Amino acid sequence: MLLGERGWVGKIPGELHPELAQVPFVIVHPGGKRAGESSEYFASTHDVAPTILSLLGIEQPPWMNGADLTPLLDTPSGGTGDAQPEARPFHYGGMYNRYFVRTDQWVLLGDTLGGNRQLFDLTLDPGEWRDVAGASRANKRVAEDLYLQVIEATGGGPLPYYDDEKLQAQLTAARERANFVDPTP
Repeated sequence: MLLGERGWVGKIPGELHPELAQVPFVIVHPGGKRAGESSEYFASTHDVAPTILSLLGIEQPPWMNGADLTPLLDTPSGGTGDAQPEARPFHYGGMYNRYFVRTDQWVLLGDTLGGNRQLFDLTLDPGEWRDVAGASRANKRVAEDLYLQVIEATGGGPLPYYDDEKLQAQLTAARERANFVDPTP
């Protein structure tokens, strides 16, 4: 939810900048391991369940994806070690018909049909204010490579696209079948 960041108020799908897309994930170890420290690991919401199961001593079921983040507690400053979660060179996510992908250097925003791409160089523009997608052939290649990484990470097919009219028709039909009465005036 944006509360005035970048001039927006509300949940704006086209604005998947850190203010909307990044949520702190805090683990408090009972023994105080790594208290007050942070990690640069690209954690995601699907890592929560495997991590909790591990803390409880329960094995992660094979059908559950996500990484157990507890090994990050055993290494000073989140460094590397044999038991570390598999490295993630990027983080991605989406909302409605928009997606983002973030590496240590780049952020790519775009629509799920592959267009309207914005590319930000975090080295030169950590606040993500200057779109450099069209600034050079090299940047266009970076944007294409990042997009293809998201496609591969999500199964190789097209990203989901939500057709407003079709969704509204399905919702209306479901409400009619259920004799739904909208309580709002």
